[in-house]
Amino acid sequence: MNRSWTTLPLLALALISTLGFMGCGEDPGNGRVHLVLGDAPYPIKLIESAEVTVEAISVHISGDGDGWEYLPFEPTTFDLLDLQNGVTAELTEGEVPAGELDEVRLVISSGKITLTDGRSMELKVPSGASSGLKIKIRPSITILADRTVDILLDMDVGRSFLPIPASVQHASEIERFHFRPVVRAANLNTTGSVSGWVRSDNGTPGDLTDDFNFWGASALVHDGVDSAMALTDNTGYFKVLGLEPGMWQVEVTASPYVPEIRNVQVYAGYDASLDTLVLVKITPRQ
Repeated sequence: MNRSWTTLPLLALALISTLGFMGCGEDPGNGRVHLVLGDAPYPIKLIESAEVTVEAISVHISGDGDGWEYLPFEPTTFDLLDLQNGVTAELTEGEVPAGELDEVRLVISSGKITLTDGRSMELKVPSGASSGLKIKIRPSITILADRTVDILLDMDVGRSFLPIPASVQHASEIERFHFRPVVRAANLNTTGSVSGWVRSDNGTPGDLTDDFNFWGASALVHDGVDSAMALTDNTGYFKVLGLEPGMWQVEVTASPYVPEIRNVQVYAGYDASLDTLVLVKITPRQ
């Protein structure tokens, strides 16, 4: 099973790495590492922008001297709100020796959240600007000659990027943010994805004319062992990558709506696209 979970002190981001390998015989050869940045923080409706500045990137290959390979990279600032539901941004690409890829480190020099009420908050990134944010890969990924492996490091934004106090309804209520990111790793060559669209019935189940695309609904995907989450964008769309083949349950929730639950079969290399999920608004008792 090419997936793992870990809790790390890093900013709200997801990472996809593509490893291309070449060479044969006794020489293990070199591979290429291609990194892109993705995903977005939560609560998305209350945030205008979420910027992080990445200064440097390295990967650890066991069995290669001290194991650390620094990849070519120019310091870059990314707005994470532009990166969600499969949208990514280029980070870097470079050669690495064949071996076992077991860790990625990102040096993050700064982060800033701008709320919809105009306030900006600098984000504290423990160890981010010194030793780097450590992203463990468990189990490690074996780099073989003449093979390409795509790795997804996906942060569960709903459990990683939390406003203080919790359960806020307005941007003005947010005092600060607490980070304890949960990151899962998945081999994209052996996994699939789930996507769908979510609409609201607007409190009128029998009338489809006033339904609207639901922005910011939570789509939790779980199989009884692992789970992942996405938030719908302003078109009501969501997508969750890196799911092991098998039966998964999709639970879409938002307040004050009745949760919508679907079961879906996931296949490696394919996207399981669901029919539109309609959230029914809870009618208060008279």
